Amino acid sequence: PFLWHGGMAVAHWAASHHGIDPEPSAVLIRTRPDYAFLQPFSLSHLASYFSHGPSGGDLLALTFGEDDKGRQLITSFRAYERHVALPIAQSGSMQENKGYARALFDRSMLNGLGYGR
Repeated sequence: PFLWHGGMAVAHWAASHHGIDPEPSAVLIRTRPDYAFLQPFSLSHLASYFSHGPSGGDLLALTFGEDDKGRQLITSFRAYERHVALPIAQSGSMQENKGYARALFDRSMLNGLGYGR
């Protein structure tokens, strides 16, 4: 979970450092550093759906991998930020309501694994 949120924090830092404003509909691929895509694939239709589709901005499009630790994720920048990274960060700052914080953390974990509701 730390790396899931940390990756988003680094993405925001890098975008700011280079004067880039990340598009909410940009395709985000979270993968392991030892994973290699062997075939090229086009993401233009997926990016278009993330931008214009009825639920595109909140869609966790695809997960794949052998187990939860190796699970890869393809989604939009906005969906990852709203449904995975930010809930992880928010759950850590809720000292007064530990039950809600735990539920928020658990939901972000389910979303990050592609099991979200």
